[in-house]
Amino acid sequence: MAGSEGYNGWTNRETWCLNLHIDSDQGLHDYWMEKAEELLSEYIKENTESDARVLSSKDLADEMKDWMDELVEDKINDDLLSDLFPDTMNYYEIATNMVEGLDVLCAKGVIA
Repeated sequence: MAGSEGYNGWTNRETWCLNLHIDSDQGLHDYWMEKAEELLSEYIKENTESDARVLSSKDLADEMKDWMDELVEDKINDDLLSDLFPDTMNYYEIATNMVEGLDVLCAKGVIA
């Protein structure tokens, strides 16, 4: 996560805000954590653990960006907002945080 230029430990306010929104909505949180688990489970079969984490984080970040782009396109026709909001988010940072969160859930016995 970013240093002094960041926001609450995140790259920027937009990234922090999206992560907060996902974490605050049980359905969204469960959806993205399940996606993270699915991706990590697939990549771990043929890669080192470290590579699997990077690959699953990249794919998850791409899926999040696509999801956000669709939301902006479907719900918001404000060019200014669509120019400023989704492209400033660090989707990879959020995705990496979720993949790392899988370790915590495994350690607690919540997931295998």
